[in-house]
Amino acid sequence: KKTASLRSAVVPAWANRARVPLDRLLTFGKVLKSEVTKVGAGSVTLQDGNTLKADFIVLAHGYGATLFPAGPKRGVSDSKTAVADLKQAQGQFAAANWILVVGGGPVGAELVGEIKAQYPDKTVYLVYAREALLTNPTPPINPAATGL
Repeated sequence: KKTASLRSAVVPAWANRARVPLDRLLTFGKVLKSEVTKVGAGSVTLQDGNTLKADFIVLAHGYGATLFPAGPKRGVSDSKTAVADLKQAQGQFAAANWILVVGGGPVGAELVGEIKAQYPDKTVYLVYAREALLTNPTPPINPAATGL
């Protein structure tokens, strides 16, 4: 769950608030920590070779790897380390006078908003190569979301 994950990187005291322990996430199911190596008709194969069958498969993998501060740093799988990393990021945002965000897609635009909401007097630059924010065609974003 990524509820307020960008806010948790910026706002002190949100590091634990935006986390959902995986052992309590599902009442009728379970969370498996693995990589999917193959998707077939009605099944996926995991890195360890096990196959999971399903009537319906949703690929909710995001666009590339989740990058910090939107998610845990690569290789971090325990809450204690993830929270410590978020607190370190919060300190870096608090200490910075000038902040540069590269990327005007949904994550970059949201992160700028979170920074300015918490620190309205900080100077924040957003660098984006396109004419307007939220206009990256890969993957396509619904035009209604961009206001165009």
